[in-house]
Amino acid sequence: MKESVALLVREAATLDAVADALGTAASVLTDLGNRAGGRRLRRMGRDQRVKALMRRAQAASLLGRELPAAEATGL
Repeated sequence: MKESVALLVREAATLDAVADALGTAASVLTDLGNRAGGRRLRRMGRDQRVKALMRRAQAASLLGRELPAAEATGL
């Protein structure tokens, strides 16, 4: 169970890094005058942030289910 939580957290961190890179690229494109390309990259970045949020929510959900079981066993 802990391995799957760690995997989800790592994946969320990776998705956040991708979203940051897309935001930077969008700013560069917008500065160069390509507003349509900048908008597309910003939207892609938002999608990556939503995916990261969903991964974190999944991890929290798994931890929420795991913690009561650990308390019941006295660990």
